Amino acid sequence: MISMPKISVLMPAYNAAKYLAAAIESILNQTFADFELIIINDGSVDDTESIILSLKDSRITYIKNEKNIGLISSLNKGIDIARGDYIARMDADDIALPERFAVQLRLLETSEADVVCSPVNFIDTAGEVTGVWDLDRKTISEKSIKQALPFHNCVAHPSVIIKAALLKKYRYNPDQKGSEDWDLWLRLIRDNYRIVKTPEVLLNYRSHSGSVTQTDNRKQPIEYKILEVRKKFIKSSFKKFAFNQTVLRCMYANTRTKGRIFKLNYLPRHLSFFKRLFTINPYTAITQYNQLKKGIVKLEPEILLVFPYSHVGGAERVHANIVYALKEKKPLVIFAGIHKETQYLKNFLVNGASVYNVGLALNYFITARSTKKIIEQKLKQNAKIKILGCNAFYFYELAKIFSKTHEVSELIHDYTFNKNDEWTIQNAHLLQALKYRIFISNRALQQACKLYDYLGFPGNSKEHLKWIVNCTSIPAERPHKNYANLKIVFIGRNAVEKRPHLVFKTIERIRKQTKEIQFSFVGDFDNQLIDGVTFYGVVYEKEKMLQILNAHQVLLLTSASEGFPMVIMEAMAHALVTVSTPVGDIPLHVTDDRGVMLDDSSEEAVVESTCRIILNMLNEKDQLEIMGMNSYQYAKENFSAERFRSDYLKLF
Repeated sequence: MISMPKISVLMPAYNAAKYLAAAIESILNQTFADFELIIINDGSVDDTESIILSLKDSRITYIKNEKNIGLISSLNKGIDIARGDYIARMDADDIALPERFAVQLRLLETSEADVVCSPVNFIDTAGEVTGVWDLDRKTISEKSIKQALPFHNCVAHPSVIIKAALLKKYRYNPDQKGSEDWDLWLRLIRDNYRIVKTPEVLLNYRSHSGSVTQTDNRKQPIEYKILEVRKKFIKSSFKKFAFNQTVLRCMYANTRTKGRIFKLNYLPRHLSFFKRLFTINPYTAITQYNQLKKGIVKLEPEILLVFPYSHVGGAERVHANIVYALKEKKPLVIFAGIHKETQYLKNFLVNGASVYNVGLALNYFITARSTKKIIEQKLKQNAKIKILGCNAFYFYELAKIFSKTHEVSELIHDYTFNKNDEWTIQNAHLLQALKYRIFISNRALQQACKLYDYLGFPGNSKEHLKWIVNCTSIPAERPHKNYANLKIVFIGRNAVEKRPHLVFKTIERIRKQTKEIQFSFVGDFDNQLIDGVTFYGVVYEKEKMLQILNAHQVLLLTSASEGFPMVIMEAMAHALVTVSTPVGDIPLHVTDDRGVMLDDSSEEAVVESTCRIILNMLNEKDQLEIMGMNSYQYAKENFSAERFRSDYLKLF
């Protein structure tokens, strides 16, 4: 007589060869051994089958689908085959900890629960723990699980063990593809079945681009997916006349989600429309449109450059340098953002370039469509026109339209990998279609590599990632500095990420010890009456900026994040010593012989280390002069316009 196993383990596998062996091994090595492992190969075309067949263990039952029928159908097929008193779920890319079945079975039998799950740790493709699921950890008690489920799924599907008779009755709903587990939990708690969670972690959940969850999440924005799951659950509950608190809470949750979607996606759009309706000068928008329409006809550009703004800033200086580097390509420059300050526009008016500021025309409802049509018609007439853009919504519109017919490239000033960035995940196909993605910092490029690895892009896809360091004008000779008085300048926007408040704290503390040091600010700061502090405001004139740089010996930056700021290149070219937080690419260029990195472990640490370093400089002016000389020499060798121009011409 064949004995029945206590537990049936369901493991569907579709093209799972990369992690399958480790997942199976973690089940076979369980301390509780009375189970059958049902592996369902759902039409895989990789080495999934050969891996399964290579394992010789009597507890393995191998089922092969001749064609891919999907996760839900495979699970329901496994439920029909399962012989155990309990059914445990397991994914083909996760790792079950050795005590999983023993702990869960003990809790099932002592608590009289119907379902037992466990918290999970996230692991990466190498099996290293990368973090935890916050909602998972906040819902350990049975009560908290029941309260949370109508709003969010808080149960990790592959961590679950459930009474077989119950799962055979309820099964997985084919209409809830991608959320079949959440729908099951909702139906169970609606009908008063109990779901409990072990306090200890019993599963390592592998997060990678090829996982079913990640694949499904790319197909539809998560908020809309959540709405649809609850809607189907509510509808099915009404059909069964099963109306209770769980259903009511789902209805309330859907109302909240709809409100959130409207607030985040539609309200800003409507408010923006009305704002533009009443704030954009129609005459100016129409004038911009007419100027573009009249001027673009006679142009034969080899490259279209799409930038957001023409006001002064580090990004705009880079963009102006690109226009100058590519001037022989007769660039057509489009400014697509709405901005009032246009003083810096003259820096883009180089011989060979045609420049149009059409931000108002592109964003005013009367002229938007016709303005876009003019630009797009020009591109359709000539497929040889290359497109390069940065940080402009209209550039990404063009990229989606023309990436198959034109060479489209993107310039990135800074980037940090975030696996929850929905726009990037859903537009992954567009990233691969770009000819080049040009980064001004190596750190940002490495972050993009992490994204490509996460998305499962082939290795050669990274070949279009390019790192081009910006440039600045370099004086023919090292500027002469007066080191009799120590002068320190902060140059940057009055923005949260620049953390100027830390500079003010530093000045306040230093003033208590000495008044020998002079401080200056360049940027959008209000004039303040602070002894020994000069506020220059925003500086547009090149000559005035050069005077400021030559009058100071030290550049101070306290940013929380950066790529590689133009201001550092300009400062080094004028023999300033950089004192900065170690963010972005700054440590690559500002080494100990030409600058100092601050302690950035906390804001207080930034202030303390800044005070210490600056006070030491009062007594080390000879060393300061040597570091300034080294900075100038490094800038001369690495930040020249000739090198920058050569790098861009190689690509375009």
